[in-house]
Amino acid sequence: MNKLTAFLLAFTALALPAHVCAAEPSKNDAPHPQKAFVNPKDDPDLLNVLIIGDSISIRYTTAVRKLLHGKADVFRPGANCMYSGHRAQSMKAWVANRKWDVIHFNFGIWDTHYLHNGKLIMPNNLSNYKEADLKRRYSHQQYIKNLEKVLKVVKRTKAKLIWASTTPFISYG
Repeated sequence: MNKLTAFLLAFTALALPAHVCAAEPSKNDAPHPQKAFVNPKDDPDLLNVLIIGDSISIRYTTAVRKLLHGKADVFRPGANCMYSGHRAQSMKAWVANRKWDVIHFNFGIWDTHYLHNGKLIMPNNLSNYKEADLKRRYSHQQYIKNLEKVLKVVKRTKAKLIWASTTPFISYG
């Protein structure tokens, strides 16, 4: 299988409907698809796919592994990759030590969270606070700068890059 085919397979797999991603693994599944943070053993004959993202990507990692089983090894960092600032700092470590054919990444929803004195405020509690007392984890400008840092690192890998958009910015009120 050529790299373009693997890229398209990965892209298609990542566009799965939610009910497919939520399905329980069967007893016949290979061990690594059953848990998102348990990466496969490296098979040098397969393409290497890296999924970097927050809890949404954790949910679809096992489904992607199942769909690409025997075609690509699908890896992810061993934790929730959270917000763009964390990823900008951690990206070099996440892409190191392996040649990647495809890197799929998403983030942004954590960047839009409202904070009050550094504490996360859930959307259903926003009306309990004055808008002036809340701040976003990152402004649009900070988010863009973080994305630029991330892109600088992932572009150096020469992998095919797939950006998954995130949930839109939550507005106050």
